[in-house]
Amino acid sequence: TGDELVIYYPDGGRFLSPVELSNYAEQENQRAEREKLLKEQETQRAEQERLLKEQERFLKEQETQRAEREKLLKEQERFLKEQEQLKYQTLLAQLKAKGIDISTLE
Repeated sequence: TGDELVIYYPDGGRFLSPVELSNYAEQENQRAEREKLLKEQETQRAEQERLLKEQERFLKEQETQRAEREKLLKEQERFLKEQEQLKYQTLLAQLKAKGIDISTLE
């Protein structure tokens, strides 16, 4: 406009007005804020990924422990079955030693 004072550098470039400088500063602040938010998002994403891996490791560990418990229970069942079989065989031998034939009891 005709009322505006325009100042030029010696090379012919124009000085920026206070409004233009303020706009550039605001744009730079917004850019810096966006960059900060992007870094925060990246940090949160990395933390989420770390937690997910930790959870996967924990679940795998739980599954391993569950499988181990199941294996131990099967071994215990097999052992108890063997004990019962031994008791049965011992009882049969004791009865036979006393002359008792259980096949005639039925």
